[in-house]
Parts: sequence; C-alpha cells; structure tokens
Amino acid sequence: MERIELDGRDGPPRPAWSVAPEGDPRAGAAIFHGYGSSRDALLGLALTLAGGGFACVLPDLPGHGEHPELLGPVLLDDARRAVEHARRHGAVLAVGHSLGGRLALLSEADAVVAISPALPAQASPEGMYALQTFATPRVRQAYPGEVMDILRGLPPHAVSGSPVLLVIGEGDIPSIVEAVEELAASLDSARVVKISRGMLLEVDDPPPSFLSYIKHWVNHGGLHGNPDVKATVAAWADEVAGNVRVEGR
Repeated sequence: MERIELDGRDGPPRPAWSVAPEGDPRAGAAIFHGYGSSRDALLGLALTLAGGGFACVLPDLPGHGEHPELLGPVLLDDARRAVEHARRHGAVLAVGHSLGGRLALLSEADAVVAISPALPAQASPEGMYALQTFATPRVRQAYPGEVMDILRGLPPHAVSGSPVLLVIGEGDIPSIVEAVEELAASLDSARVVKISRGMLLEVDDPPPSFLSYIKHWVNHGGLHGNPDVKATVAAWADEVAGNVRVEGR
C-alpha cells in the first residue's frame, strides 16, 4: 500500500491509497467510499481485489478524510480522474459503496460494482435524520444535507453496455432496494445480488430515551478520527517526548 496524490488539475492534489498486486496487474480498479467515510474504510476490499490482480486506487472524496476541498459537485470530476489514473493498468473496474456506488455508476469505467448505491433522488425523513446525525459530523461541507442536493443534480448513471454488479443487503434501505431493482431492469448487463449474512434482520424496538442518547453515541464514536483530537495528541506527544525516560535509567 502506498500513499499517492492524484492530479487536481485546477486545484490541489487529491490524496489516495494505491494498492498493487504482487505481480503484473491484470486491470485497474477505482474504489470510492460512502458519505461520511474515507478511503481507509474500503482498504479490505482493495486488498481482496489486489489479490485477484487488480491495481487499486482509493481516493478520499471532497469533504472527507484528507481531501483538501469541501464537499461539492467536484465529486464526479474526482471520481472520473481516479478512473483515468487507473487506466494506466488497462481496463478499469469502478467499485463504490452508497455515495461511492453512485459515483462508480457515473465514472465511465469499463465495469462497475455499486454496493447499495445512493440512487434515490429524495431521502426519507428517517434517512435524512440518519445522514445528518451519524455521517454529517465526519464531512466538511457548506450545510447539512448538501449531499442530497448534489445527487439530485447528477444523472442516475452513465452506464452504456458495460457489465454492472449491483449489491444490496437484506433489510437494506427500502428506497435504495427499489431504485436498484428499477435500474437493473433498465440495463441489459446488470446483475443484482442480495447479501444476507452479517445483516441485521431482527432488532428490538429501542428504549424511549434512545433518540436523546444518539448524540452522545455519535460524539463518542467519532472522537478517534476527529482532526482536533489528532492535533491535540500530536502536540502533547511532541511536548512530553523530551521528558520521557525509560524506566530504570
């Protein structure tokens, strides 16, 4: 695995991971994370594909991870630049989850895997609440919910005869399942696979106080990746490094 920078053209370079197979690549792959995530989240999938001979590039999308710019319509430009980068290895497979799955479908790659792609034009009230509560704190953007406005400004896909694998989970978001099935019916070379193992199929109703507890859970779970936490820890470590003594000396 190697950290690389993709051409930003009119802007600063875009950080990405490059994951290469042991031998000569059979093809390239561009892998896109979802909203509120980062390139690190799909490293396991990249390593699996690299084991099959794909040379993978995993960029941070705008507003996420180490990307220098805010979330915005440049999302699609960045996705297509990652595909261009991967073309040095021949044909390109684009793979993405959620927002990344939508970008994979729009990336003009030679084959596409879209995992629970963000196809619906409008999120349900429950979906918007989940987006804003669980994902928004990890995104740099102009306003909460901006991602839905960006997606509404994009076509649903740019697939023209290329093979497409659409992956959904059993118990997945109903509007995504419906949109995936409609898309598959409109394409000549699309396959839909529903994943059951590892899916949460049954769950008890939450206690009445759960909604007020969510903010605490989100704040707790997001601390490890918070930029201020990283900066604080790094500054403290630098401050005390010179005073740390090995025991017994």
